[in-house]
Amino acid sequence: MLVMVAVLLAAGCGERTNNFQGNTTLNPTTSGLESSTAKISGFSPAEDKIAALQSYRNNLTPTRRKIPERILTLIDPNYPTAGMTPEQTRSIMISLNQIIPADQAKKVFNISNGTGQPIGDQIHLIIYLRPTANLKVIDPLVTAVIIRNEEYHAVSAWVEINNIEKLASIDDVTRIELNSPPEHS
Repeated sequence: MLVMVAVLLAAGCGERTNNFQGNTTLNPTTSGLESSTAKISGFSPAEDKIAALQSYRNNLTPTRRKIPERILTLIDPNYPTAGMTPEQTRSIMISLNQIIPADQAKKVFNISNGTGQPIGDQIHLIIYLRPTANLKVIDPLVTAVIIRNEEYHAVSAWVEINNIEKLASIDDVTRIELNSPPEHS
């Protein structure tokens, strides 16, 4: 405690008040404490966001490591926002034709939803698999396959946002990338 008061005094982060006996005391202020902590740690708010993002990356599960960060911003409420909100990210991805919004996906893919489960946004992905894997192992989790490339062990497909983690959890899937289709795909 004495060390903290000494640090606050040295940083000039306190206010002097008189108590009832006429003695002057130093009362550390909350804002002074925050200023002192920032001066001691040397981190700015931007550096704190970078540190939070790095910590997040270091603690990703093997499944989540396969998923592009842009998608993680959409599916993980704990993703540390360092700039854009998930809504802004989604909007940009729509403009880049990487996402088809759920309300349009039913028409685009001619999906009839007799199961009563909601249909989410569709994301255009390139899914890389192990060389020994059957490229059809992912079929139950994709909405539409665009291309299967045996040479690169990859599949270009539209995947419902709610299925991306399930897809990444397949052992034969080694990584997932966003696909940027032509403007009129």
